[in-house]
Formats: sequence, structure tokens, C-alpha cells
Amino acid sequence: MSGIHEIFFKTQKRLIAFIEHTDLTDSDDVSRTLGYLEWIDKKTKLIQNENDIIVPQTFLPTKITNYQYGKLNPDEQTYIRGFYRRIKQSDNFLTLDGTLTISNEDCLNLAKILVLIRGYVVWVEFGFNIGKEFGGKHPALILRVAGDNLIVVPLSSQTPDPIKDYHVKVDKVYRFQPMTRWINIHRIRPIDLKRIDFTSTYGTVKGTVLNSISSAIQVAGVR
Repeated sequence: MSGIHEIFFKTQKRLIAFIEHTDLTDSDDVSRTLGYLEWIDKKTKLIQNENDIIVPQTFLPTKITNYQYGKLNPDEQTYIRGFYRRIKQSDNFLTLDGTLTISNEDCLNLAKILVLIRGYVVWVEFGFNIGKEFGGKHPALILRVAGDNLIVVPLSSQTPDPIKDYHVKVDKVYRFQPMTRWINIHRIRPIDLKRIDFTSTYGTVKGTVLNSISSAIQVAGVR
């Protein structure tokens, strides 16, 4: 424990010095300090609860179209039918059974099948950025699933200046506030599911956006 205390007091002194050297008359400097302290708080909570991924039932889609259902494999379809049903035989969608109280394990499994898949947009906490790194909480497009990791690329509301061949324009994210967003393929990165904010909404993009990303990757020579 003595080693832990030694590192703690050393870190504490460094944080105090960092705060004291913040120029309170400089809004950018204040914002930087606040952002860093907020990220330390968030990351500490993530580490404390690193074995827990809480997915609220409200995160799950209330309806699944026949097209979405048809893309699932037989085992996934069987699993889904334990929570979703067709209210009318003529319905072209399945509806989440609102009478059920779904366990967190099942909520996570359902989210992995229905939302945490290629082409969906989720809110991700990228953390504190150093220099020109991309940081903070932003929507991110899922490009690939790798176990409990996702390969994502963040979306920005700022128009690049100048626009390069590694930028991809996203005219619309369905279920999000209408606005044009941009993707920089150089910001593609893997994330752990624990970085996802499951209390925020999710969205989707057209398949043409994914095609444009693939083309931009080839043109820009990103591997």
C-alpha cells in the first residue's frame, strides 16, 4: 500500500499544480483543464466498473422490420423471438414485448445483435485528447465488430477546410438531429464497448456512406 500512497500523493500534487497553472482569464485553457478533470473522473469510474456494461432496456429498438429480422441467422432469430413478437400477422415488423423485464445480460446480447453492428451510429466517449488527437464524446459509425471491441470512426459536425480525399460527407444520420456531418478516415480506431454511452440514442446511415468510406480508404491508401 505504501507504493500506492506514494504514487497517489505524487499524482495529487501534479494535479494541484496543473489546476493552479490554469489561466482563468483564458477560456480555452479553462476548458482544457475542465475537460481533463472530467475525463479523469469518467475513466476512474470506467476502471472501477470495468467488468460491468449496463445496457438499459430503453436502448433497445422497439421494432424490428422484416428486412432486419431476415438478415439474422437462425439462432439469432430464435433468440429474438423470446423478446419480440408480431402483434398482427399482417405486420411487416416485430415489436418488443413491453410486458417483459429484460435482464442486463439479455439487453447486452440484444444490443449486440440489433444495434452494435456495421452501419449503426452510437455515442462514444473517446477520452481526453492530447494535441490534435480526437477526443471527447462524439457519435461514431460502427465499421466492424470484433468481439467486445468495435472498429469505429467518429463523426464531426465541422466541415473540413480544406476537404481532402480522406474526408467523407454524411448528409444524414437517421434518428439524429438533421445536419451534415463529416468523417475523417484517418480517425478510424478500435474501442471497447465500455466507451459507449448506452443512455444516448443510436442512429443509422445509408449503405452508400459505407461504400464511400471504403472508397476513401482505398484512395487515401489507409491500411
